[in-house]
Amino acid sequence: MHDVPEALIEQQAVQIGIPLIKVYVYGSSNEAYESAMAKALTHLQAEGIAHIIFGDIFLEDLRRYRENSMRAIGMQTVFPLWKNDTLVLLKDFIAKKFRSIICCVYDAYLPKQWAGRMIDESFLNELPPNVDPCGENGEYHSFCFDGPIFKKPLQISTGQVTYKALELNIAASDGTVVTAAASGFWFCELALSSVNYKHELKSCPRCTQAFECKPGHVASCHCSAVKLSDATYDLIRNKYDDCLCANCLRELSNPQQLFKEKYGSHPH
Repeated sequence: MHDVPEALIEQQAVQIGIPLIKVYVYGSSNEAYESAMAKALTHLQAEGIAHIIFGDIFLEDLRRYRENSMRAIGMQTVFPLWKNDTLVLLKDFIAKKFRSIICCVYDAYLPKQWAGRMIDESFLNELPPNVDPCGENGEYHSFCFDGPIFKKPLQISTGQVTYKALELNIAASDGTVVTAAASGFWFCELALSSVNYKHELKSCPRCTQAFECKPGHVASCHCSAVKLSDATYDLIRNKYDDCLCANCLRELSNPQQLFKEKYGSHPH
């Protein structure tokens, strides 16, 4: 939903001084997301972590979803901002000199020109009355790059603003399902300026060959060029704990090779 480059998230964690644990989701279903999160949090439980903090403010259904999901794996939830006044929260955020930029806006609430804006006094004063100050209903998403907890600010540059339609599946009177574009989202391209990033060197857990991963932006990585089926995503997620190299991904995109990987022989 944020479309923020992975390199920005990495540097945000570095400048705040906290560990960053990444969870990659293979496939687009909510089940794939929940499975990946449960696996990651189970590993943290083994290290003695029993609580997880969420920044939700007032959406009751979202809180229940999180509580039920975490209860299922034995984690306890904490909501430190719950029922706080969102206007007071945002004013406090600005007063404490945090700097954040809008990376995405939902066009049902805000037009294109709001993407890429800084969260400051003018932003707050010009917000339409139907938009929650903290964007709690999904009106906007943001990326924080400076503030009192940062060692030094991230140098951020903005680029092209692009539109992605939100597609909805609608049941027609004859029982067929029609996919229609409703509203959508404006995304502002963000990047780190004045910084050179090297690829991350990894070892493929399938073939053990070394390869370079995500050259500064996850969208530029080799895996983005290989089209995989949901069945392949499921196998990778369940069998391996880290990224595979491009050669292995291409092999597993072949249905026969996928069958052999899963069952140990070719289909007859």
